[in-house]
Amino acid sequence: MEGTVLKQVITDSAEELASNVKSHMEECTSELTEMLNHLSLLNSWTDYLSRFETNIILKEVVYDLLSSVYISTNGMYRNAYSSLRSAIELGIGFVYFTDHNYDFLKWKQNKFDLSWSLLNSESIGVLNKSYLTLFFSEFNYEPYIEKVKELYRECSEFTHGKFNYMQTIESSKIAFDKSKFIEWAKMYVEVIRNLVIILRVRFSNELTSFGQEDNIDFMNEIFINCDHRELKINE
Repeated sequence: MEGTVLKQVITDSAEELASNVKSHMEECTSELTEMLNHLSLLNSWTDYLSRFETNIILKEVVYDLLSSVYISTNGMYRNAYSSLRSAIELGIGFVYFTDHNYDFLKWKQNKFDLSWSLLNSESIGVLNKSYLTLFFSEFNYEPYIEKVKELYRECSEFTHGKFNYMQTIESSKIAFDKSKFIEWAKMYVEVIRNLVIILRVRFSNELTSFGQEDNIDFMNEIFINCDHRELKINE
């Protein structure tokens, strides 16, 4: 492809993407507001857990989720699911590394691989009864574990390029699709809610750091909506 043609393609694409962002802002205001409110809550945890060296991972999760908003509003919905998948894995990984410092140190030097199978491990993983109930014995862990696995599996379908999940099947053009965005936005909110739940379970002793009543009320609302009333924080 000649330089002038390539330049025109890039210019046209940039204009289309800008138009997509404008359409999302105008037609999906309520969804974007809900998403960013949830992201703000998750971001507040990075402040409250700042004493943990592993907190840098949680900050990366917030960055992934913010990036996915940008990607999705450009109309790149399949790519946005990939960011959600990364957020789930790193979010659960943050909890894992907090309790496995040696693995964390090796991971920082690229000598350890974090895998979804490890996070699901019955012996040393995070998504299992022995680990979760160690920190919160009343936690109704079974539906939680199944929900997280379901979210990860669904995001993986898009990430791995399964035929029915490919974006170019219906059209080769990256275009605004309100129904696709709303579907993705629902999963976005679910991902954050389930990350907040595991943070609540693992870091119950850090809740005294939450000085804002609005955050406590918001979290309690999440716990109720996700059928985890046992996690409600008594103010």
